[in-house]
Amino acid sequence: MRNREESRVKHPSNRFHAPVPVNYDATDDGVEQEAEVTTIFAHDDWDYDVEKRSRSREAPYIIHAEEMFNKEEPFEDFSESTITWFDGDNVLVDENEVPIYNPDQVVGKLNFGHGSGDKNVCYVRNESLEHDYEVLLDTGTYEAAVAGLRAEKEIEDDLQHSEPLRMRRMRDY
Repeated sequence: MRNREESRVKHPSNRFHAPVPVNYDATDDGVEQEAEVTTIFAHDDWDYDVEKRSRSREAPYIIHAEEMFNKEEPFEDFSESTITWFDGDNVLVDENEVPIYNPDQVVGKLNFGHGSGDKNVCYVRNESLEHDYEVLLDTGTYEAAVAGLRAEKEIEDDLQHSEPLRMRRMRDY
């Protein structure tokens, strides 16, 4: 029988190693075998070493959910915001639904689901702006979802303001 040991799995920051207990499963013949140890990076084809090599301080890049929610130096003071990508017309908007121009310079190439575990979410770090983004995918269009609602509201406002004028004109005749 083996001693219960701890396996060390590299943390995404590569600054320290977090102990992960090794699980042993007993087989039918009573002999224990080491069970497979998985990490948060095992799913989604996330390979931190590959991701890290492709990163640049000058260009935005995708980060893993773990990096987004457990920030380490020097990223702990970066601002955060949730923004939306309208896939139907390729428009990126901020939290106030105002379009963000030059989205490639702000969030780079988006790959929804990669590193987030959610096919409708992408986490992006932009070191030059000192900002982390949670980008949500909307498969509709900005024009219909946001601009259309604004146009509809403007029409409603116009109708509300114009009715009293029509009423007065009819009375004046």
